[in-house]
Amino acid sequence: SSFLVTPFTLLKQLKPPHCTPRKILLLLLLTSILSFASLYTFHRGFRRTIQFWRGMAPLVLKYKYVKFRALTIDRCGEEELERRLNVYRETSAPALVDLILRLGGIYVKIGQVMSTIGQGLLPQQYIDALQPLQDG
Repeated sequence: SSFLVTPFTLLKQLKPPHCTPRKILLLLLLTSILSFASLYTFHRGFRRTIQFWRGMAPLVLKYKYVKFRALTIDRCGEEELERRLNVYRETSAPALVDLILRLGGIYVKIGQVMSTIGQGLLPQQYIDALQPLQDG
């Protein structure tokens, strides 16, 4: 039986006594944070993607909440759901355009394309809000 080596006994032999699982987890966490920070600092595309999602995530979450509340909590009909979504779109469309203008570049180009071919893809409130991007 002393000749049998299980993976666990092998790991115990290879693991230095000062490396606890907690220390390994902490090291992985610090490495991840440093990697994220360096990518954010030195990679412009990564930074703009993070900025986009930092602005977009609240809009998406609020949309999901409005829809969830109307359907699940308040048990609204289709007309009331559409009314609530229209109210949400009226407030979120300008916020989306502000985000696009802050990011500039390809985001403005995508906004321009969506304002021209967005019929049927986007609600009218977003198309109307994106329309001024055609002038710039």
